[in-house]
Amino acid sequence: EFRMRLLRERCEGKDVLDLCCGSGSFLIDLLGRAKSIMGLDFSRQMIEVAASRLRSANSFGVVGFVEGDARSLPFADASFDVVFSLASLYHVPDVQQAIAETARVLRPGGVAILDLGNSRSLATLTGAMSHRFYGWAKSYAIPYDDILDAISKAGLAIEQHHSFQILPLFGPRLVQLLLPFSASLFKYPLGLMVHGRLLDCIISGTPLLRRFAFRHLFVLRKAKHG
Repeated sequence: EFRMRLLRERCEGKDVLDLCCGSGSFLIDLLGRAKSIMGLDFSRQMIEVAASRLRSANSFGVVGFVEGDARSLPFADASFDVVFSLASLYHVPDVQQAIAETARVLRPGGVAILDLGNSRSLATLTGAMSHRFYGWAKSYAIPYDDILDAISKAGLAIEQHHSFQILPLFGPRLVQLLLPFSASLFKYPLGLMVHGRLLDCIISGTPLLRRFAFRHLFVLRKAKHG
């Protein structure tokens, strides 16, 4: 998968922070690659699950976990070479503060790999309906322009920007009935590969439609000098 290839390339031999690590699914593949790994999550239960998974993988001495808030990281300035967060930050209120904290704990020249959500998207609409009708997790995605503004204010430069999910990935049946474009019939073609790239990625990455795609995966660089 593209995201894992990106992590392997960027985390090799580095001190790494997985921000909002959840069950640790993105950490397993970094064992033996990263110099050290720290996982942070607000949920003690998720941390326990992640720690158990990594113990099963016989990883000792290079992995640690801490319970904490992505908006107020319990780490000193310039603690990590790489900070990444995938499929998580659109569930964090005040994500602009989480981006600023990411920049703070990065070392000069360090890299952040952040998966951010755009509130002006169809996926946000279906997510809001799913939250209301079924109690699914609430989205705190922000507008696309606010994402770019937060990155700039944090002092991070964009090295790569990949857009995905022009249509919602999923939704309960009631949501699909009310919003037919969330049904699989419309989404299947977006999963097709065209010249080695997902059609969804190609469409979502066009200048106009990028502003309406839900997921935006950024590779960001902190300046080497302040």
